[in-house]
Amino acid sequence: MFLYLNIFLAVFLFSTNLFADMQCDNRTYNNRDTYDPSNLFYIEKNDNTNTAFYDINLDENGLIDSKKPVDFYWKLFDEDDRRSEMSFIERKLAFGISEIKEIDPGRHYSIRVASMDRNIEVKYYDNCSWAEMVIDGDISRVERVMLKIKKSIPFVTLVYMDMYGSDIKNMGEINAERWYHDEDIRYKNKDKPPL
Repeated sequence: MFLYLNIFLAVFLFSTNLFADMQCDNRTYNNRDTYDPSNLFYIEKNDNTNTAFYDINLDENGLIDSKKPVDFYWKLFDEDDRRSEMSFIERKLAFGISEIKEIDPGRHYSIRVASMDRNIEVKYYDNCSWAEMVIDGDISRVERVMLKIKKSIPFVTLVYMDMYGSDIKNMGEINAERWYHDEDIRYKNKDKPPL
């Protein structure tokens, strides 16, 4: 009996570590040449190539920082690829983190980006970080979001938002979902964006 218990524990530990490794290695990031292991996901807009990046923020103990679990900033690809902090309005109304909920201290936080109506689960286990949410009905590792915006001075209107992520259960499959902005309902899902 003791032998079976040891075999079960060994298989369980191996499979959980294997799952974590697959999470870490499964990033596709089709539109970016650089890979940074701290990056969780990014948000692009149709009006320029500057991109909002969301990175895991670890404290001095190597756990997710409870005060600021996610570091977010602009990467200015239209200029010299440098990092730039977001303005107050960008943080509050569109790209900042508007909500943080601690699930497992140092390991799992639920966050919400200001312009999105869904929670994103930020996880850090076995030296591996990722963000996940339901995309097109399946739990997915969030990779990128594409915003279709329309400018009419002095306003910017969100037309729709495309979400892309790797399916957690079926590694390698990409899930995609389009959310349309609506005056009555903030977002409503109408169809799938092209992959």
